Amino acid sequence: MVQAAVSIIMPSLNVVKYISECIESVLNQSMQDIEVLCIDAGSTDGTLEILQEYARKDNRIRIINSPIKSYGYQLNLGIEQSRGEYIGIVESDDLIDLNMFEELYAKAKEYNLDFIKGAYVQFATFASECIEIRSINPNVYGNLNSVIDLTVDWKKGLLDPVHIWSGLYRKDFLLKKNIRLNETLGASYQDTSFSLLVGLLADSCMYVDEYYYHYRIDNENSSVKSDKKYDCVIDEYVYLEKVLREQNAYSQDVQIEVLKYKLQTYNWNYLRLSDKSRELFLQLIQEEMKEYTTNKALNMNLNEEEKAIVQLLTDEEARAENSVKEKRRMEKFRQLIQFVLKSKNYIVVGAGNCCSPLLFLQGAMGRKFIDAICDNGSERWGMKKGQYIITDVKTTVDNNPDALYIIANKNYSRDISTQLQKLGINKANMFVLDLVASPMELVDLYKDLE
Repeated sequence: MVQAAVSIIMPSLNVVKYISECIESVLNQSMQDIEVLCIDAGSTDGTLEILQEYARKDNRIRIINSPIKSYGYQLNLGIEQSRGEYIGIVESDDLIDLNMFEELYAKAKEYNLDFIKGAYVQFATFASECIEIRSINPNVYGNLNSVIDLTVDWKKGLLDPVHIWSGLYRKDFLLKKNIRLNETLGASYQDTSFSLLVGLLADSCMYVDEYYYHYRIDNENSSVKSDKKYDCVIDEYVYLEKVLREQNAYSQDVQIEVLKYKLQTYNWNYLRLSDKSRELFLQLIQEEMKEYTTNKALNMNLNEEEKAIVQLLTDEEARAENSVKEKRRMEKFRQLIQFVLKSKNYIVVGAGNCCSPLLFLQGAMGRKFIDAICDNGSERWGMKKGQYIITDVKTTVDNNPDALYIIANKNYSRDISTQLQKLGINKANMFVLDLVASPMELVDLYKDLE
């Protein structure tokens, strides 16, 4: 029986540092017709006691004890015991905007959507400063803020096949399609299979460009930082295939699409692991990697980037070449940090993905070294990047002719360098950052160099 518009599931395990701020953002939602299911897996650091105190003050909270330390098991408990029409997920070290569920629910209800997803903000806290960067999957551009009929174009259900916490899911849809999370132990990427099942089995969805969810990237205990869990992504695709076969939903077209996503997931997993864990992971996947070369239909559907990933994961020579590139990449980042340490003030040219890690680095260093951020894209002028208003390049250079410049652009760094020289900037006063770092990569490297 539906007793709430939205059930918000919060899995928790030893997050005492973050739990109060997180649950406050949930309880203070502008939408009152919610229930909050706190699924705790045996916290011993005071997390459970804090949740119990909140539950005594707010009857919308239900605390459910999970006998198993498994993110998937915890969320499945929440799905089974929820009483809401729609289900949302908030991880207990994150935060949400106060209007998130009211606005997502209104759209989901109006169009009877199986799921709806918003954009999100990545954030980290350094001393008293919080750095925030807006993030949205570029695949959704061109498909924003409109109902997508997945019975007509099923692949669009996979435009953003991650970030399960950024949206809402109709409970009846999850129950009807028997969509649950894989129940492996720990927080071991069980969102992978869930996201793909949702996208593949839904009839309708919507992607919106509102940045409701705030995803913390500086929690050292986050599962994504665990090198021990080198094989968990394999379990996710075994589970995914099993469920799809059980529902007779694993056609050749779907299989090809799943295998393409698996390739990207395996590549991400390989690149994040240490050398020792990489070898263990590679040993486990070599047999299934053969399908990418023997399955002609699949091979014909791979683009050049995907074929390069196949080579990386199957060819020792390709991995050796990649290792050299990785070392050069890290050396470039070291040079950047040393360049920044030499002086006080810089202008960043480029407001895209190469720029974002610089803001987190600035926070970690505890001093402001970025004076301004400018970009050649007129559509970005006046928009915010962190706490900076993006300006045009010429005006910025005219106002700062003696400044040092960091060119943060992967594809057009040479063109920008030529542009700056024509505007009177000496090449010796430039540093070219033409590589994309993950948000915390420069921070971790800076800490190692301290």
